[in-house]
Amino acid sequence: MELFFFDKDIFDVLPKAERSKYQAVLQSVVVPTGRPFFLGDDGLPIPELEGFCKYLLGPRRASPKTWATYASQIVVFLRFMQAQGKTWRDATREDLNLYYTVRTTGEFQNKPPLKASHSPQLRHDSSIAC
Repeated sequence: MELFFFDKDIFDVLPKAERSKYQAVLQSVVVPTGRPFFLGDDGLPIPELEGFCKYLLGPRRASPKTWATYASQIVVFLRFMQAQGKTWRDATREDLNLYYTVRTTGEFQNKPPLKASHSPQLRHDSSIAC
């Protein structure tokens, strides 16, 4: 899985015939420059992460810098899960607690994957959907 950011200027390097075809598509579909998107190993968008990227485009998060920050932090979490030998879809509350510990304390960095029992428990707010 890889993170990319849309840049409509990339079409300027295409041959003229192809460029006009893609520019016509760009005019019919609004994709802001800087919009993040994740592609899976098969080269296709990952639906759950695509939904998150669409959510980022909301009015309260209209800055490409905000999009880049949020998307980059997702990548950090995905790499953390990969280092634990899991996919992000397999994440448990214990994984989130461990991730929080590593990110906030620096503890356990540059060491072999950990078992989630090494992390302190975060307070659980039942009003927040997980």
